[in-house]
Amino acid sequence: MLWGKKRFTDKIINVSLDEAHVIKEWGSNFRSDYLQISPLRYLFPRTIPFHLGSATLEPHMEPKLHANLHLHPKMTSVIQCNTDQHNIFLVVKEMKHPLKSYEDLAFIIKKNLKPGGILPPKFLIFFNSQGEAQGGAEYLRAHLSPELRDKVGWFHSGMKDEYQEEEMHALLVGNVMGEGSTDAAGMVGSEPISWCFNLMDSKSGN
Repeated sequence: MLWGKKRFTDKIINVSLDEAHVIKEWGSNFRSDYLQISPLRYLFPRTIPFHLGSATLEPHMEPKLHANLHLHPKMTSVIQCNTDQHNIFLVVKEMKHPLKSYEDLAFIIKKNLKPGGILPPKFLIFFNSQGEAQGGAEYLRAHLSPELRDKVGWFHSGMKDEYQEEEMHALLVGNVMGEGSTDAAGMVGSEPISWCFNLMDSKSGN
């Protein structure tokens, strides 16, 4: 194994973990491999620093990450950049319905929307699981007439690479209205996307 070769580990200058908040949030279910990162700490020299990058990592989560990943506080840095941009407006709306009902997304697409009707701005909705991403997209599809239902799709790492590429291309340059997605979509190009949502239950933190 490469990690066990001293000739390799001696050349490592630091370990950077981007979007570090998801290690704790999703490590127990969606991405269980995240919690297997901790053994790396014992394969590298103790002098190797770890950098945790996240725009949304809350202070109370840092000790939990240190414990989960067996990180030494003095050799760990948290990097947070300001997400305040002049063309991005953040809005928080209280959920009125159960998370799995997806009814809080009803405002995005007018019910029984037909060809020739007023389309919503192009959108991307982030969910915490593949099933929720597909379920949310299917909920919105049901608001469309049959001719338009292929204009809303879903995107996650469980799909074949070719299909992922097709879906993202359709969202960015095609005539797709929007997608339900997991973090697999990453920070896609924002130019064609006007609305970006994260559907989460504040009580569970998911």
